[in-house]
Amino acid sequence: MLRKTHRSRPSLLWRAAGVGLLLLLSPLSFAAAGQPIWLLTRAPDAQEHLLQVAQDGISLQQAVEQVRKRYQGQVIKATAADLQGRPVYRIRLVHEGRVREVLVDAQSGQILN
Repeated sequence: MLRKTHRSRPSLLWRAAGVGLLLLLSPLSFAAAGQPIWLLTRAPDAQEHLLQVAQDGISLQQAVEQVRKRYQGQVIKATAADLQGRPVYRIRLVHEGRVREVLVDAQSGQILN
């Protein structure tokens, strides 16, 4: 006589955790008001410089647009950084399987490489 075996189902706790995680992460996609989430990424040590640069220089979004116009590819990451005391934006793009990193001076908007 064959016996029916019960397949193990995820417990209610695991299901609730999964739903909770989805609900927790879903606002992140809207956090930038239509901007990709990677635009919110910033290096912690550059935060103070960015506050000053935001008043005097270009924004991260402006730097990304400038790089998009000059180079082909899809921007995959954009961060603010400090290069020897100089605030810069590091913008990574990928084109035909190759990754390129472009540095943009956060004050002048000049592409450094």
